[in-house]
This record gives sequence, structure tokens and C-alpha cells, in this order.
Amino acid sequence: DLLKMTEPGTPLSVQTKALLAISCLVRGNANALARFTELDGYTAPLNCALSKDKKLRCKALFFISSICLDDPSGQCERFHKENLHGQLFNRLETEAELPEDTSLVHTLRIIDLIAGQFPERTFPGNAEEILSEILRKLGSCKDQREEEVKLCRRVLQKSKDAAVER
Repeated sequence: DLLKMTEPGTPLSVQTKALLAISCLVRGNANALARFTELDGYTAPLNCALSKDKKLRCKALFFISSICLDDPSGQCERFHKENLHGQLFNRLETEAELPEDTSLVHTLRIIDLIAGQFPERTFPGNAEEILSEILRKLGSCKDQREEEVKLCRRVLQKSKDAAVER
């Protein structure tokens, strides 16, 4: 089945195509999302979102951000339980350069959506530092990357607000 085709160890081209097919079937389709949930399909995009392959990772992040936008309370809770936000912060912290693809905007959107549902349990202690560094890096190209700058500022503000509430 398509979900098994996304498992690590499967050739990247097969993983990418399978994830794309799943994403096309599930996004914006409540019945398909319900079936995806029944089958516990979340492992597929989670594994792919952590892939070293940039293309696969970007597609997975887009898929996750799309289904979180479709159903923030339900989908964000699932990804929060899997600590996706923590894993995304780790990736943001360790990447020396800004990605050239759209993965940063999807990453920030996912964190923003999860933080909207779970503000007090989303941010690591160094979130403000990580986000400030991203904003610094975006500074030289902020006209071309306006959406990332806007999202990063919003997530940074949520991080500060959450820190005050702790």
C-alpha cells in the first residue's frame, strides 16, 4: 500500500511519489483524512519530514502544514503528541544555511499552528534564540522571503508570550 511505500529504506523516488499520492488524496478531503487517521497514517509524513532528502522533506512538510490548516485542533494535537515541533526546532537550530526551497515556510507554519493550539508546550528553552537567528539570516533577503519573515516574527512573538506565561 502507499503508506508502506513511504517507509525509510524504500527508494527515495518511490517514497516521494507515494507521499505525493497520499497528500493529494488526503488534503481537503474529510473522508480520506478520516481513513488516513484510522490507518494511523501519520508515521508516513512524520518520517518523511525528518528525511535528509530535501525534496521528500519539503513535500512532507507541505502535506503536514496543509492538513493542520484543514483541521488545526485535531491534526495539530496528533503532531504535537509526536513532538514534531521539537524535532523541527532541532532541525532549525542545526541547519547552518537557510533552505532555498519552501521547507522553511512550511516548518514555521507547522510550528505556528501547533503553538496556536498548545502555546505553553511548544517552545524549547532556546526558541527565541533560534528564531532570532533565522530572522537575522532572512534580513538580507527579506523582500524575496516575505512570508518566512512574517511567520518567523509571529512564531517568535508566540514564543515570547509563552515564556511570560510560564
